[in-house]
Amino acid sequence: TSSIINLVKTIIGAGLFAVPYAFRSDGVLLGSLLVVLAAATTSFGIFILAKCSKYLTNPRHSSFFTLCSITYPSLSLLFDFAMFVQCFGVGLSYLVLVGDLFPGLLGGNRDWWILGSALLIIPLCLLRHLDSLKYSSILGLFALAYLVTLVIGTFVYGVVLHDDYKSIRGDVFWVKVYDYNGLISTFSIIIFAYTCTMNIFSIINELTDNSVSNVTKVANSSIGIATFLILSVGITGYLTFGSNVLGNIILNYDPDSIWTRVGKF
Repeated sequence: TSSIINLVKTIIGAGLFAVPYAFRSDGVLLGSLLVVLAAATTSFGIFILAKCSKYLTNPRHSSFFTLCSITYPSLSLLFDFAMFVQCFGVGLSYLVLVGDLFPGLLGGNRDWWILGSALLIIPLCLLRHLDSLKYSSILGLFALAYLVTLVIGTFVYGVVLHDDYKSIRGDVFWVKVYDYNGLISTFSIIIFAYTCTMNIFSIINELTDNSVSNVTKVANSSIGIATFLILSVGITGYLTFGSNVLGNIILNYDPDSIWTRVGKF
C-alpha cells in the first residue's frame, strides 16, 4: 500500500495542472489517446526494469547503476548523472513554485520563502527508505485531491449546472487538433506527467514480495489511479476554459477567491 501511495505521489505532482494546457493544443480525443499511450509505455517500462532486476546477484540492491554495470559498464556514471539531472530539475521546479506563490499569499521575501522551504525538505531527503516518506506522500495526495476537486467541481458547477464559465471559455475541439505546433511542444507535458522510474528500484528493493508480478501489480495500480486523475483534470479543465486555459490552470481561477488561495497554498 505504501508503495502505491509513494508511486502515485511520484507520478502526480504540480505538472498535473499543466495537462489541460496540453489538451488545448491536442483536442479531447488525441489528448486522451496520448495520455493512455504514456500510461501504457510507462507501465511496460517498469515491468522491463523489474524483470531486469532479477538478473542481479543481489536483486534487493537494484538500481540504474547496478544494471548498467552489467549492460553498459562504461556508461554507468552517465546513466546516474542523467537521473541526477532529472531529479534536480524536478526538485528545483518546486522551489521555484514556492517562490512564485508564497509571497503573494502570505507576504514576505521570495528568497526567504525558498530558503525556508529548502530547510524544511532537507530532513525528508535524509531518510534512508522510501517507505518512510509514505506519510508526507499521503499529505501531498490530500493536497492534490483538493486541487482535483477544485478543477472538477468548477467544471460541474460553472459549466454543467450553470453558464458561469461559458462566457469566458475559448474554443473547444473534441476531435480536431487545435494547434499542431502546440501539439509538439506540449507533448513533453504528458510524457513527464508519468515520470516515476527514478523511484521504482527503491520500491523493488523494499517490497516484502518483490516478485515481478507484484511489482507489476503495484505499478499498474499506481498508473491506473494517476491516469484517472490526469484524464479527469485534463478534460474537465480544458472544457471549462477551452483555448483560454493557461499553462497552470490554477492561474485561470479568481485569485481573490478563498478556494483558489487554499489551492495555491
